[in-house]
Amino acid sequence: MLSRKKKVLLIIHLCFAFSYLSWLVMQPYLKEVISRRSEISLYEMIFDRENLFEAMPVEERALLTEGYEQAQSRENPSFLRELGQLFFVEAPAFGLAWLFFSFVICFLLLFRIEGAAPASWLLPLLVIGHAYFGYQGYEKPDSSLYPTEEYVLTNYVSQEDLSHLNKRERLKKGWHHYLVSEWGREEPSQDPAQFDEQLEKGLFSFNASRLKQLLEGKENELLLIGFSAPPSLFRILAYLIWNLGFAWTINRKEKPSSSEAPSGQSSYA
Repeated sequence: MLSRKKKVLLIIHLCFAFSYLSWLVMQPYLKEVISRRSEISLYEMIFDRENLFEAMPVEERALLTEGYEQAQSRENPSFLRELGQLFFVEAPAFGLAWLFFSFVICFLLLFRIEGAAPASWLLPLLVIGHAYFGYQGYEKPDSSLYPTEEYVLTNYVSQEDLSHLNKRERLKKGWHHYLVSEWGREEPSQDPAQFDEQLEKGLFSFNASRLKQLLEGKENELLLIGFSAPPSLFRILAYLIWNLGFAWTINRKEKPSSSEAPSGQSSYA
């Protein structure tokens, strides 16, 4: 019979499994809501700059206007369809295997089925497989537009700025100069007011390109498998330590209670 400590451990592990299942089930809804709101905000940011928007080619204006209307009128996808897409295409296979065996092993242990305890050693192995193989490195359609941190600091931050600005300020200044030079196609002005106008123009061009790439990326979204970033090393170690501790505790033999009589001796002796 399972000790109270092992039963508590099983309940905690089941809570972790239910939490992971709930997170997976909520993924389709959260992903749609967040992506739609971000997309509409980006469109509105473009349309608010009327003078810059009117200066765009007619074809590009029509493309963005159509995309905005589609984003606003787009119906929520079928929950069952999105859930099926998640479990059969997007979700990491090792993560789903861990979820399945966590439920099965815990219930087998609760019902005292022989062989369930040794099977718990499968869980830490699935965690290792999940960390190593479980992510496909999904890349957002607009992520190729962003320069690397090294590129910005090397090309758009002066040596003087490197010496007296902190890292956040250096990146911000380099990013602004990058937008003016690369997307505004202008030499950054020393006049703050004029530089702000140049920055607005560069940011407008950058966001317009983001939207165009997002529109192109949607045509192939079913081919983009995997959407979660790989877990951090700390999270991997935490998962592994918990599952190793769980398997070790479940398989550890309990010492006989001091209240139990020795074998072959009557309890009334």
